[in-house]
Amino acid sequence: MEAADVGQQAMRALQQDASLLSGPATTVYLLPWPASTPFPELNAVTGYSGIGAFMLKLWEPAPSARTATTIAAQWARYIPAMVAHEELEVVRYDRIGFQTAYATLLAYMVTDGMADSFATAQTHLHLSWDDVLTAQQEQWIWRQIQPKLASGSLAEQDVVMFGDETQGLPPDTGYTIGFHIVQGYLARHPDTSFATLAGLDTQSIFAGSGYTG
Repeated sequence: MEAADVGQQAMRALQQDASLLSGPATTVYLLPWPASTPFPELNAVTGYSGIGAFMLKLWEPAPSARTATTIAAQWARYIPAMVAHEELEVVRYDRIGFQTAYATLLAYMVTDGMADSFATAQTHLHLSWDDVLTAQQEQWIWRQIQPKLASGSLAEQDVVMFGDETQGLPPDTGYTIGFHIVQGYLARHPDTSFATLAGLDTQSIFAGSGYTG
C-alpha cells in the first residue's frame, strides 16, 4: 500500500470532493484487506463511513501474490470513486444526521444512490452494483418492496440492499434502485449541486425523481 502511494491518492480525491461539497473536516483511515480473493463487485476497494470520518479497506493479495502489478492499478482506479462515495455520506450525516440518513429502507437507498451518483459524476466510472437489474426485474421488485419502504428494520433493509436470491432479489438490488431514484431527481433538477443534494430529505428526492420502478 505504501509503495503504491495510496495515501496521496486518497487525499487528492478527498480535497477535490470536499471543495465541491463544503462539508465538515473529514478523517480518512486506510486499512489493508488481506483476504485471499476480493469480492468481485468491490473491485479491490471498499469503504465505510461514519460521522466526520470514513475508512477505506484495500484488498491485498496473499503474500505470495503481492508482486502482482495489477493490484496497484486497481487501487488507483477505484480509490477516487470510493472516496467520493464515502465523503458524500459524511457530508449528508453532517446535514441531516446519521440516523435520519438510514431511518427507512427508502432513506437507505436514497443515501447510497446519492453517494454513488456523486462518485460517478466525479470519476466517470461505471459502478457495477448500480446496474444489476433488467427493466422488467426492477419493475417487479419495486412493486414487491413498496410496502417495506418505510421500514426501519435493519434486517429488512439489508435484504433489499444486498439482495436475497431466495426472494428474487439479486445482489445489490437496493443500490441499483437508489441510484436510479437519485439519477431521476438529478435529471429533473439539473441545476442542483451535490452540496445542495446532500442536505435534501429523502421524501423530497423521491418525490422529485419521478421514479416508478
